[in-house]
Amino acid sequence: MTTDQFTVDTGLIRDTTANLAVIKAEFDDAEQNTSSAGDVVPHELLARTLQEFATGWDTRRREFSEAITTLNGLGTAIADQVEQWEADAAAAAEGTDGNGDEG
Repeated sequence: MTTDQFTVDTGLIRDTTANLAVIKAEFDDAEQNTSSAGDVVPHELLARTLQEFATGWDTRRREFSEAITTLNGLGTAIADQVEQWEADAAAAAEGTDGNGDEG
């Protein structure tokens, strides 16, 4: 959408949300529990450190995934609203109600 004052590229917004969906899928498909690596390390402190890292990463990964879901939803909502606003403005300029009926 372009006006005299600003331009909104809803296609770019939608492409970005699609890319976010791919990133989220990568996070969600990552190995859920890497703490088993600590089971094969003979050094107790190193094994415990690996398990703590794995647990912390699982939590952080979930947080990233949730944030990506939120961003994706916001991007989609923004694109939808801008496109609806543009359609409504075009309909008003043509003297129709957006469905082609004069209003």
